[in-house]
Amino acid sequence: MRPTLQDIINREWNESANLPDGEKPKVYSSQFALELARYYEQDGRTPQQREDTLKADVWTLFYAYSCAIRKEPRYWKPEPLRCKDAYNRMAVGLRLILCDLLALVFDMGLSLPQDELKRYDGIELWVQDIMPFVPQLYGGNTGLPKGDEASTQGTAQQSQKDGTEGQQPAANVDEASIPTIYDINTVKGSLEKAIYKQALHEGYIRLNGNNTYTNGCITLRLIAYMCGRIYCRDRVKEDENGDDELFKGSNFPAKEVQTLFNGADIANHRDQFKTPPLGHSKIDKLFDNMKNKEASH
Repeated sequence: MRPTLQDIINREWNESANLPDGEKPKVYSSQFALELARYYEQDGRTPQQREDTLKADVWTLFYAYSCAIRKEPRYWKPEPLRCKDAYNRMAVGLRLILCDLLALVFDMGLSLPQDELKRYDGIELWVQDIMPFVPQLYGGNTGLPKGDEASTQGTAQQSQKDGTEGQQPAANVDEASIPTIYDINTVKGSLEKAIYKQALHEGYIRLNGNNTYTNGCITLRLIAYMCGRIYCRDRVKEDENGDDELFKGSNFPAKEVQTLFNGADIANHRDQFKTPPLGHSKIDKLFDNMKNKEASH
């Protein structure tokens, strides 16, 4: 059963307030966001019902976040308060839940309408603390970086076909500057380089300038899907009902990929989806292009 927002907020508070100073919470906000997002996937709900629930949840989470900033225990009981940094932890946690939630529901093809976004434009806290982490949201793009992994990249045009992102292709990429985990003279290293080169050209990923990548106009979930295909030969097949089913390989190089993507926990994103994420066809196209190119030679 889907937890209520009050359940989510109370659990976040307990993780924030009831721990000794210096001890980190054991439950991460992305798990809470995933619990909320699962509600939007339930059958029997119209698109309007899903949109209405999303709008209400975003507003409630944002208001709870602002209360935590002001140290006003509107949504939770202030005692026991064992951690002196409880309100700060609560604020950070709620901000991450909000950004993670938006990333997840956008992967499902949902988005906040423009009239809803205008409600937030006049709120200083939203503009200063939330909007910088969701730049694509204000450009009509569904790719949403999460929390501190977000960048202030330019916006892009949304693809109406699959509910995911689009962006103008990047300039020609210098092949010598394409970072990889494996030696490019190996089969896996050659595959890495070929896929990352295409992804850079399409604007799906961007170079950080320190031999690492960050997400461009696609979400970290799609990057996780791409990496699964590169390193573990993850593949999509149709099940007996004709639906897409994801088969995951093993031995995902979690630490190496996390370093390659500037600290983003790509492995955790890969673990979260059991079926192909929305928009996976654009990643599949990268591999198809490579196969077609090889076949033509």
